[in-house]
Amino acid sequence: MVEKYGDDVLTVIFKNYIVVSISIVDAVLEEVYELMLKTFETDISDLELEKKVRSAWANDNLISYFINEEKGNLKKPEGMQSEILEAFMRYKELRIIRHSLVHSNGFISEKNMALLNQFNEQTPDERKRMALINSPMINIDGEVLLSINIILSIRQYLDRFLKYVYKSVSNV
Repeated sequence: MVEKYGDDVLTVIFKNYIVVSISIVDAVLEEVYELMLKTFETDISDLELEKKVRSAWANDNLISYFINEEKGNLKKPEGMQSEILEAFMRYKELRIIRHSLVHSNGFISEKNMALLNQFNEQTPDERKRMALINSPMINIDGEVLLSINIILSIRQYLDRFLKYVYKSVSNV
């Protein structure tokens, strides 16, 4: 039985790990966004606050707010390699992976593949290896491939990304 279902169970565990991990990071970022809204827009109504938090990811509202000089004004923390927009670009790539795992059985849509290619083009040459489109996680057919090494890499990236955001927010 273990031989028959071993790979299937492992794939489900990997998919669930990615989906849950990205969802948790989304929730953390939305909490930070909500706190910033309350801090910088003191007259915001509860209804407007709820509406903004609910649409945090639409049109990159959350990211735009975070980097806006008159709002969050987040900057690259000292000692970090990626600029703030690149850090969020890498995270958006992982959100695309999660979306593909949840909604299209692990296949990246043409629209999202175009986005991944766009992110790669926007990445500085010396950091192109960081773009997910260049990783073994995505095959030529746009299928998301998962392994323990990929899961561990994502875990490490999410940890570093949250530290990056924490340090950015701490400098505001």
